[in-house]
Amino acid sequence: MKIFTKKIIGLLALVFAMAFSLKSQDIGDIYEGGYLFYIDDSGMTGLVAALEDFGPDYCIGPDCWGDVSGWGCWQQEVNGADGTAIGTGYQNTLDIVAGCSDESMPASLALEYEGGGYSDWYLPSIDELSELNNAIGHGSPLGNIAGITTNWQYYWSSSENPCCGGAYAIALNANNGGTPNIYKLNDLHLRFIRSVTFEQEVFGCTDATAFNYNSEANTDDGSCVAV
Repeated sequence: MKIFTKKIIGLLALVFAMAFSLKSQDIGDIYEGGYLFYIDDSGMTGLVAALEDFGPDYCIGPDCWGDVSGWGCWQQEVNGADGTAIGTGYQNTLDIVAGCSDESMPASLALEYEGGGYSDWYLPSIDELSELNNAIGHGSPLGNIAGITTNWQYYWSSSENPCCGGAYAIALNANNGGTPNIYKLNDLHLRFIRSVTFEQEVFGCTDATAFNYNSEANTDDGSCVAV
């Protein structure tokens, strides 16, 4: 009876050993090279912002106008780069690089960036940039975790304004959350972002000597049954 009972317990443990959840991450946490500022409705993916503005040698402000490439594609409408929603920044960035020959423009700098040991950064769309500012910047109830600047407080997004002969792109005024159209010749602050996927926790018995060892589990749930 004792052996039979142990086997029943073991079988039940095997049945209930596989439980899944997502490892808990909170807005403002440092995760995979940046500050977490967005988690989608599924809880499976999110966005992180680089830990600092791109620089420090990047020229900022009106004194730099015309000295470097600005947003890029001055007076040239990009084929694409018109996404504004969360989830469109990466494609915008690719569109800008594919459509412009300018050197050292924000989109190409983003793709070359390797902050935090990652190389898949991009220039955020305007909604992604606004979400960043509202979640961990000046608009955040948590405070300005990301250290968004108040000095010449405009940031470039990857969203082009499809008008006016390619003269404008959309920027963020980090102080008041406004999203003005600004001449592409401007050299504004840059904060790159990247997409992340959250690691899934698999609960189960992680003791390899146990009757109900689960080789796929990465978090022990106390269900192990001794052989």
